[in-house]
Amino acid sequence: MPTTCGFPNCKFRSRYRGQEDNRHFYRIPKRPQVLRQRWLSAIGRTEETVVSQLRICSAHFEGGEKKEGDIPVPDPTVDKQLNIELPPKENKSADRRRKQTAPARFSNQDSSEGSPSYLKKSRTIRDLYPPPFGQFHVKI
Repeated sequence: MPTTCGFPNCKFRSRYRGQEDNRHFYRIPKRPQVLRQRWLSAIGRTEETVVSQLRICSAHFEGGEKKEGDIPVPDPTVDKQLNIELPPKENKSADRRRKQTAPARFSNQDSSEGSPSYLKKSRTIRDLYPPPFGQFHVKI
């Protein structure tokens, strides 16, 4: 399915090949919210009129390539490229490591007093799945 640029008065579609062959399409950023709002105001949209398939072609960025913090403009050769300073990104890997560490009460696995009940005794299949009501096991 062809992609159409969502910038007002831009008719570029990905299906058409030719001298504009090397254009790329960029999604509206979700985060940070400040950048998203600036993009939406630049293309004349609101949160209610944005669809997930909306893309902006690379012709609306200086040099034909979007950089971090760039805001699309109608014609980068005529209009000054808009850019905002973004806050530093949070380190997600440090957050993941922090969440993966075991709580203090589970750090000593040798003692059974701090362990959860499912670790205290070994269970068999019969313990987990008792026979249905009315069936008895007979020893012969």
